[in-house]
Amino acid sequence: MNARVAHEEPGASILRDAWRWHCWQPRWMPGRFRSRITRWALARYSHPVVCHLDTGQRFVARPNDFVQCEIGVTGSWEGPIYRAVRPLVRSGSTVLDVGAHVGYSAMLFAEWVGSRGSVYCFEPVPGHADQIEEGPRLNGYEQRIAVCRLAVSERRGRTAFHHDTTQNTGMGSLAPRPGQSVTLQVDTRSLDEWRADEGVGEVALVKIDVEGAEGLVLRGMARGLGAGQYRVLLVEVHEGELSNFGTRLGGLLSELSSTGYRLLRWQEPGRFVTDPAPDHVSYLLALAPSVNALDMELTP
Repeated sequence: MNARVAHEEPGASILRDAWRWHCWQPRWMPGRFRSRITRWALARYSHPVVCHLDTGQRFVARPNDFVQCEIGVTGSWEGPIYRAVRPLVRSGSTVLDVGAHVGYSAMLFAEWVGSRGSVYCFEPVPGHADQIEEGPRLNGYEQRIAVCRLAVSERRGRTAFHHDTTQNTGMGSLAPRPGQSVTLQVDTRSLDEWRADEGVGEVALVKIDVEGAEGLVLRGMARGLGAGQYRVLLVEVHEGELSNFGTRLGGLLSELSSTGYRLLRWQEPGRFVTDPAPDHVSYLLALAPSVNALDMELTP
């Protein structure tokens, strides 16, 4: 992968150095040794640095995390997908970022909704939530972004959350997986209940990235989905983890279709397409019946 620096910051050279280690994969070396050396090398890059996104905002990234380092070096993550969804969110809208990690997508959403809009970030890991809050301070978005320190599920409660401490810290989950060495007790809420408690009305976009718990989140949105109050859903589908929560891809799609939402899936190299019976979905876009698909550019 060819990396570039979107805008030079004091931490840019640190990010470039760390990125070389993330990309270091000598074929002659056994994988277990390569992984140990990479972990040892990246341990020097655990302190956060400030960088620029390709949209201009300042962003706090930890160079030892693969995704954050790529964002810091290239200025973006999954850029074509976000560009495709952008026309569906108007200034003054409300966006919910479920599984916000360290706030990359929140920065994009805050620009989209403008000074009259709101972005609510749902993130249960304290360190990640702290990192998200740096973004508003750096960019003057304090009135646009709010951090909700909880995990979204189907009901109110308290449960274990398994935090990933490998080189991709965005893979924390309500179900344990290998490499998740930290377990936290976190509060859970459903989005329907949260909206009722907070007095939040129609939502322009819900981004969902919850490592297999997609079904739980959607079940906790049932009332709002039935009323079309969530206009657009952008769901990263983790097919390999769905079964951890008693969910299958077909059931997930049927659940949304039954509420009248139009479903599209992401197709490389860069568009959302309609497919009545897909055998694989990486990103799912669900449009409420009231959403005019002509508002959206399917090929960014």
